Amino acid sequence: MKRLILLILTFVVVGSVFAIKTDYSQWDTSKTTQYWVLCNEDDDMLKDLLDNADWMGYAPKVVNIKGHKIFFASEKDLYRAISHVNENEEKTFAHFKAICDDGKLQAITAIYVEGANEDGPPDGQDAKITFQIKKNNTKVVFVTYQKGIYFWGASWNKLNGNPIGYNIIKTFYLDAGTYEYACKGDNWPGSYATVATTLLIFDKDVSYKIIKKGNSVKTLYEIVPMSILEVYTEQGANIYLDGSLIGTSDNGGYFKKEVENGEHQLKISKDGFWDYTTTINIQNDTELHIDLVPKNAIFGVTYKLEDNAYPDSIATMNVKLSPIRTAYGTRMRISGVDVIKVVYNGQELEKSDDGSYILGDISKEVELEIQFKTPSSWGEHSFTIGLEASDVEGNLYSQQETITYEVLELPFLLELPEWKIGDNTVRVTDTTGQSYAVLLVLHDKDGNEVWSESKTLLEYGSAEFNVKIPSAGDYVLEIQGNGAKTYKEIHIVEPITLITKEVKAGKGQVATVKFSIVNPSSKVKYYYATLESGLLNLSINKTFAVSPNENKTVEISFEVPEDAVFDSYQLILKVYDSETDGLLFESNVVLKIVESSLPIIGLGDSSIPIWAIIAGAILLVGGIAYALIRK
Repeated sequence: MKRLILLILTFVVVGSVFAIKTDYSQWDTSKTTQYWVLCNEDDDMLKDLLDNADWMGYAPKVVNIKGHKIFFASEKDLYRAISHVNENEEKTFAHFKAICDDGKLQAITAIYVEGANEDGPPDGQDAKITFQIKKNNTKVVFVTYQKGIYFWGASWNKLNGNPIGYNIIKTFYLDAGTYEYACKGDNWPGSYATVATTLLIFDKDVSYKIIKKGNSVKTLYEIVPMSILEVYTEQGANIYLDGSLIGTSDNGGYFKKEVENGEHQLKISKDGFWDYTTTINIQNDTELHIDLVPKNAIFGVTYKLEDNAYPDSIATMNVKLSPIRTAYGTRMRISGVDVIKVVYNGQELEKSDDGSYILGDISKEVELEIQFKTPSSWGEHSFTIGLEASDVEGNLYSQQETITYEVLELPFLLELPEWKIGDNTVRVTDTTGQSYAVLLVLHDKDGNEVWSESKTLLEYGSAEFNVKIPSAGDYVLEIQGNGAKTYKEIHIVEPITLITKEVKAGKGQVATVKFSIVNPSSKVKYYYATLESGLLNLSINKTFAVSPNENKTVEISFEVPEDAVFDSYQLILKVYDSETDGLLFESNVVLKIVESSLPIIGLGDSSIPIWAIIAGAILLVGGIAYALIRK
């Protein structure tokens, strides 16, 4: 009976950890995650390695394999994959090139520690190390499990004397200092279990000291995130990183090198130029464009567009001026661009009489904003900044800086009308294959909103907007959609002006009404005009054409009826667009009936009564006769 009880107890308390296969339960080739490792092996080989791996304790969940990367479901799965696998394999993959935890590349030192008991494998015993943490809040992950057959509770696993358990993945955040880690396997009679732990210390150059070796203590690997540093500068410039020369730029001014991630001191030097020094924090591939400042200049100039620039829009260029030495009486000139305003120290600068902007004395890096109108075409464009200043010794400096920027193509096409007073159809067509809202706003010359309308533009679809222009004047049409914005200036002249507001004529005489009309378009336009009066039973039509941009005077003549009763009549003049039959102009003209008169050639509608003409003729003849008698 005692033997039976002992046998039952043995099955209850004896445990073992068997090898298990990689978990593909979340496999999805369309997905990636924030937890991955970059390896040397190609994707097929990585899949084979994962398929053949025998994991102890816990198998990582793999989501996808793509581009030499293995993507894991969680941080726990990542930590298990980059730690010791089992008693026969230190790690599954030949070499990790990079490890990404929660979207960030990490520096990791992996230390493997394995402890057993005196009755276990040859030379088996507890293992103990001390390790140094250099920075506060350093992440340390313990991936630990038991190997072999063991009796529950007999093994131990401690950090600074405090048990942390086994067959677990546990994370600590440790401050700077020295820490002790020890582990020991099951020491019950007949057991041969060991405790295997991988310490994942999220730092580089981690130092540790072996107090007791146990079965094994060794560094599995040290991963230091590396990124590509590319520098575009002057040709033949020396590049220094943290005080050490790492290379020289080629004949095109280009330099490229793989460097450790992190904060570095960068210096670039070349004869005839001021040294350039800065602090850079590299977390991924970095590209730097650095123009060295000639020693005949006093400022280093860097610049960047505040936002994307589009044709016929307004852009802001942020410019940094870094004085090599204190600059006195600094003046700036801008050429090659239509400047809207310049903001310096939070204030808008006025342009002086000589066309410059006064910046004054500059002893440290300053920023200014240049707001300007972009050109109508997309592509690369530039303008020039001229800087003048002197140093404390009175030396004068004058430099020209070319500011280059890119104007992006609009994500939509615009079809604009020949602008006129009234309704104008604007057609907007998507070119990106995306759906988004488009907003049109019409502003008057003072910036006040006159009209606006918004519509949804479907993929490669079009939308029409009916822009209403109330009267002649200057306007700006703002069009925005899909993150882009552009402006179109609109100038509407008064297209029709009535010249003859009042006309005088006698019964049976010819009266003429005149008006001027401007064709603001780029093509010949056709019109017709009507002059009507119900009381006079008058209805006259006249068609005419106006050349592009021509200001034409149009005359409509008619004979005053002999049976006119009243001494004045109101005529109605209307002008139409022949293509659309749209009414462009309407106004009243007053016709005044005078006594029979003769028109005076060259005086338009002016007339003089017949009696006055006869009297004038008699006086003229008499004067001539008198002059002849005197002779």
